[in-house]
Amino acid sequence: MITDTSSNSIGDASRSLGQILGGRYQDGVRPGAKKLAQFREALKVRNTGPLMSQDGQGPRATAFVKLFDPCGSYTAYITEWDEARNEAFGFAGFGRTADMEFGYLSLEEIAFTRGPLGIGIEIDMSFRPMPLEEAVPHLRELV
Repeated sequence: MITDTSSNSIGDASRSLGQILGGRYQDGVRPGAKKLAQFREALKVRNTGPLMSQDGQGPRATAFVKLFDPCGSYTAYITEWDEARNEAFGFAGFGRTADMEFGYLSLEEIAFTRGPLGIGIEIDMSFRPMPLEEAVPHLRELV
């Protein structure tokens, strides 16, 4: 496991997860326990806060990790998580921003989702922590 030793409260926000964890980090990892371990490591490296730590922030909440379906339209911006329960909170959904919503996400369910080509959900390794209103176009118009 690679650990980010940065003193920055959101990990090293100037570097992408690809730079921190290594560019080939996800190569060949199929849905399942190993993918869940990768999700958890990404959230730890980014020092993602516990559930309710950004309560009431709405579009100003910081998204720490972005997950996406490389074969579809699912995207999730994770703002908080509960390590013990593998549960996260963020802004997620399918397709257009207008079809996305704030809510709780089961990291286990996402990690074990196979998708149409069996690849599953991936971590956007180039994503850097930022407020949701910067990461998601038109979010402010919806909330």
